[in-house]
Amino acid sequence: MHPCPMCLGAVVVARVGRLHFGAFDPTWQGIEQLPQLNDEVQRRWPNITGPLTGPLGEWLAVLPCLNTNGTLVRALEATAPHRAELARAVARRLGSTDRLPDTAEQALEQVWDLLFEHGE
Repeated sequence: MHPCPMCLGAVVVARVGRLHFGAFDPTWQGIEQLPQLNDEVQRRWPNITGPLTGPLGEWLAVLPCLNTNGTLVRALEATAPHRAELARAVARRLGSTDRLPDTAEQALEQVWDLLFEHGE
């Protein structure tokens, strides 16, 4: 996920030069404007690249929504409605079995077709 303000603060203080992330977190939309706060933050701001594309990028975008009380899905509805629907579809698919997958690999196998359709 795109880092939260606390994580980005640590990145800036540690002077990390490059940051790669897998998916946007709709909770922190607009955080990329932090360098405008002052010259020191701007000077230390890392080169940020992301998100991942394709099915894995879609998986990373919806994964946090699967274990919440719905606030992240609501945030996705406002910023990326197609991903909110994907999160619901993934949750339905994973929840329709008698037992949740034991590993991320097993979960990916169960929902890969959904992720692939949205990641094109």
